[in-house]
Amino acid sequence: QIPTGVQVPVQMALVAQGVLGPMAGWLMLLFIMVTLYDAQFPFYDTFIGRTTCDAIAVTGKAGRRPYRFYYFLVITIAVAAGFYLVTVAQPLILWMGVAISALVYRSIGAWQILLLNNRRLPAGFGVSRLNTWLLWITVVTGFGAVGVWAVTVLPGEIAKRFGGG
Repeated sequence: QIPTGVQVPVQMALVAQGVLGPMAGWLMLLFIMVTLYDAQFPFYDTFIGRTTCDAIAVTGKAGRRPYRFYYFLVITIAVAAGFYLVTVAQPLILWMGVAISALVYRSIGAWQILLLNNRRLPAGFGVSRLNTWLLWITVVTGFGAVGVWAVTVLPGEIAKRFGGG
C-alpha cells in the first residue's frame, strides 16, 4: 500500500529514524513541518491574518488591544488548525474550492496592483514593462483558467454528482 496524505512525512521520518537513529526521525518530522508551514505562510499571513485583523480594526471591535495582538491570535489559531487539518483527508470539493479561490484571489490582487501602479504611483516610480506584462499575464491566465474550468469541467461534474449520470 502506497502512503498518502500525512502518512508520507511520517514514512519519511521513519526511514530517517531507521537509518540515522531516533533523533533523526524527530528532526525529519520537524523539518517537514517547518517546510510545509513555510510554503503556506503567504496564505496564513495575507488571506487569514491580515484580512481578519484589518476587518477587526476597521469595524472597531479591537477595543484597546493593538493590531499585533489580534494578528498573533488569528495566526496562532490558523496554524493550530492547520496542524490538525493536515491529518484529515480533505474532500475533493473543498480542495477544488480552495484552489479556485486562490486563482481568483491572485488575479484580483494582480489587477489591483496594476491599477495602483498605473493610477497612484508618481511618474518617477513607474513600473517596468516586464512587471506590467507579468501582472497582465497573471490576471488573464487566472481568470481564464477558472473560466475554462467553469465551462468545460464544472457542468460534467455537476451532472455526474447530482444528475445520476
